Amino acid sequence: MSNLTVRTLSAIVLTLGGFAALLLNVHSRWIAIALIIIIGSWELSRLVDRKFGSPHLAWFSALSAFGFSLTYFPGLALPEYWIWIVSILSLVGYVLLGFRHLDIELMAPWILMNGFICAYMGLWATRLFALMGPELGWAGILPLAFTIICVAVEDIGAYAAGRMWGRRKLAPSISSKKTVAGTIGGTVAGMVAAGILGPMFFGIPMGPALIFGAVLALLAAVGDLFISVVKRYAGAKDTSQLIPGHGGIMDRFDALTFVAPIAWLGLKLLS
Repeated sequence: MSNLTVRTLSAIVLTLGGFAALLLNVHSRWIAIALIIIIGSWELSRLVDRKFGSPHLAWFSALSAFGFSLTYFPGLALPEYWIWIVSILSLVGYVLLGFRHLDIELMAPWILMNGFICAYMGLWATRLFALMGPELGWAGILPLAFTIICVAVEDIGAYAAGRMWGRRKLAPSISSKKTVAGTIGGTVAGMVAAGILGPMFFGIPMGPALIFGAVLALLAAVGDLFISVVKRYAGAKDTSQLIPGHGGIMDRFDALTFVAPIAWLGLKLLS
């Protein structure tokens, strides 16, 4: 099969399977998001291991992400300071692993980068859980579905505009594919999506909805570039090869994890 066919089939399976898990019940919903957080943490930490030539220690980042994700497990009443416990244990764990497995000149950057991954995936990206509610069906995932659609439409709009009018590169040292025209096209597409869905589902006035869509679209592009920086730094094309034709979890969900807290905050303020 051609790469385009593989990419298309993978995207269909990922979309249908993902939404089926989100709609089935609150526990399958948690599993779907937790897998993004856990595997994404493993992928990013694996890139750091690759950069510094350390042993395979990315399992610890996956374990840390699991600990953060447990905070949002339905029906599990963890103490309010649970996140602090996980944060402290994660940082101490990175320090001890660095002492044990890395040379002194590599130890500090390895610990700092993994600490950042822990904070980014465990404290920032876990806002994806906050975009869901306890209700079954679409009512329980409407904020998340809105965010996913805005991010997906931005990606499609950026691709189409970039193919048709893209000449000037947006950040050539980071990504050879992103163009200024593509970013503008993606932003307009995100505004259209939010302008339609925001008033329809959340009662957001048209003007704020359009601005909100522009913000989400621009931040989705930033999230994509952010993960590209990590990949370039590690000398990798993709975060992994888990999704045929697409690369890794963070190659597909880089923008979504980046915009999650802003989408959550925006919907809280506007709806």
